[in-house]
Amino acid sequence: MFDPHKQGIRSRERYERDGPFVSHLNDSRNIHPQKLWKGQAETTVSKDLGDGNHLLIVHNALTPELRVSYLQQAGDTQRVLNTAGNSMEMNYTRDGSVPSYANINQPTESLPAHILELSEPVSSSISSAIAGHMYTVLDTCSEIQLGKSLSCGGSIRQQSDYSSQWGCISMLSFGQTRWIRISKNGAQGTMNVSMPDNSLLIMHGPSFQDQYQHQVDELPSEHPVGTHLLLKMRFRKPYSNANMCTRHASSAPSSRAWLKTAKQKASQ
Repeated sequence: MFDPHKQGIRSRERYERDGPFVSHLNDSRNIHPQKLWKGQAETTVSKDLGDGNHLLIVHNALTPELRVSYLQQAGDTQRVLNTAGNSMEMNYTRDGSVPSYANINQPTESLPAHILELSEPVSSSISSAIAGHMYTVLDTCSEIQLGKSLSCGGSIRQQSDYSSQWGCISMLSFGQTRWIRISKNGAQGTMNVSMPDNSLLIMHGPSFQDQYQHQVDELPSEHPVGTHLLLKMRFRKPYSNANMCTRHASSAPSSRAWLKTAKQKASQ
C-alpha cells in the first residue's frame, strides 16, 4: 500500500544524498515526453547509414553511481547564455583555450576529471557496436542546458560538428526527455530520436558531420518544461607521430593520461 509519509521521507533522503541539481533532473525526467509532430516517425534502433557512418542509440548509458557523480559536479558549473539566447553552455578543450572552430569568444575551460571519466564508458559502448572503432581520444566537449529560463524550454539550432579530425560525436542526455532531429543534407525527412534521461546518441563515421545536421527544437508553448542537460563529446583518432610533429603536439597525452592529470589538479 502506498504510504505518502514514507514516500516523502525517501524523497528527502534522496535529495540530501544526491543534492539539488540531481534531484531537479530526477524530477524533470518524470515529465511526460512531447508528442512527435504529425507525420513524423520515431527512430528507435541504431542504423548503418552507409559510407562508413552509423547512428547508435544507447539507453542506461552510465551506471547509477557514475551518473550521479557526474551530475553532482556538473551542477556546480556556471553555464552561460549563448549568443542566440536559446541555451546555457560551457565548452571544454584540452588546454582551456577557446576552440578553433568558434567564431566568438565562447566560455571555455580545461577538460575536468569528471568529464574525462565518462570518455571510457562512452568509447567502450562505441567499440562494442562498431568493429575497428578508432576515434578514441576525447578532444572537446560542450555542456548544453535547456530549461525554464529559456523561451519554450530552449533549443539547439540546426548544426553539424564538422572537423576533419572528429569522426565521432556522442551526446549524453539527462533530465527531461527531448527530441533530437537528424536530417541529411539535400534530403527530405528527419530521423527523430527520443533522448530520455541517461541515454546516449552517437553519430559515428568519417563523413557523418559532412552529410548530416542535428537539432533540438523548442517545446510547444503549452508543454511542461523541466531541465535537460546534454553533454556533447567530440572524439578524434590518436595523433600519429607524423601528425604530432606537424601539429607541435609531440607530447599530446591520451584521455587516460589527461584524466590522471586532471585528478591531480583537482586534489591540490
